[in-house]
Amino acid sequence: MKRHPYSGRSAFTLVELLVVIAIIGVLVALLLPAVQVAREAARRMQCSNNLKQIALGLQNYHDTYLSLPYGARARYVNNTPANNMGAFGPSFYVGLLPFCEQRNLFDRIDSLEKNGQTFSAVSTDSTTIGGVCGNAKIPWMLCPSSPLPQLEIPPGGLPLTVPSYVGIAGATNGGRQPGGADFREDRTSPGPASGTLSQGGMLTINRALNLKDATDGTSNVIVVGESSDFFYDGTQTRHRVDGSVSATTGQNVGGWWFRGCNPQQDTFPAMLGNPSIFNIRTVGFSNAAANNNNGWPAVGFNGRGFSLTLPSNGIGALGPNNPLLSAHPAGILAAYLDGHVSTLTKNTDLWTAKHLATRDDGAVAALP
Repeated sequence: MKRHPYSGRSAFTLVELLVVIAIIGVLVALLLPAVQVAREAARRMQCSNNLKQIALGLQNYHDTYLSLPYGARARYVNNTPANNMGAFGPSFYVGLLPFCEQRNLFDRIDSLEKNGQTFSAVSTDSTTIGGVCGNAKIPWMLCPSSPLPQLEIPPGGLPLTVPSYVGIAGATNGGRQPGGADFREDRTSPGPASGTLSQGGMLTINRALNLKDATDGTSNVIVVGESSDFFYDGTQTRHRVDGSVSATTGQNVGGWWFRGCNPQQDTFPAMLGNPSIFNIRTVGFSNAAANNNNGWPAVGFNGRGFSLTLPSNGIGALGPNNPLLSAHPAGILAAYLDGHVSTLTKNTDLWTAKHLATRDDGAVAALP
């Protein structure tokens, strides 16, 4: 019988194996950034969709009630009854619930408020507003890129959603346009322990506004923006400054997305005591320094210094004025009254941001 020569293949040599491993490593190194970019693009798109849903909810609310919801409301407005500082009303999020697929939750909250319940405390009791809002993770309140906790358990309460977005109440007075005049906003309160409060925007304190109040045009006024990242100080230490941070103590209070405010007045500058305001933001600081994690500038709005320790001007104590923050590399996403979403980049100057936050200053600001 004729024998055939051996025709089998030899095994990989060590050199060949190392070459294959090196090629695989190079391919992985090339692909990983692309995968990360694709994932961030998907997260950014989801965040944009969340903001569009909020803006659409505001429009539907307006179509139903002929006004937008209060940005933040006290339980009793304009001293009825008198001297009820501390009685919190709802944030604008509560009004949005039935227009953003949360009708059942809204009905339970509404029923309890009509029976005399306030928005002042968290609880594990399902017969209180704080208890009803517990264990409710609301996806459209959350930016998927945010490193902040999505749920937080406050002492004596149930897990609560920590929202990634804040309503825009307006802008602080001051800030010079390059080559132009100072920005003027007289509808502000001094807010000694909680930062300057403005009523120049569309989601403000103790007042429900109509779209016709936005004389600058609905496509030129931002109504909701991101507060979805940590704040970095000059030592690169990070701090919480989201909409659930206490305006008077600088401490996080457990993501109380349902809380509005406790001052009763709807006109400025009258204020009783040191007000606490949640879930709305007055534009008073540039986002450029904060968003690239280089730390807080030495001088804040109107030349006011900034401290990490003093309650009168520390992080959180300026809660309504803390800068809008985002974990997206491109910048902060913001929703406009007409429903479109755009990006406030690190190059967006403070003057432009203030005009976008103001409903009726007569200026049409353009993003870079």
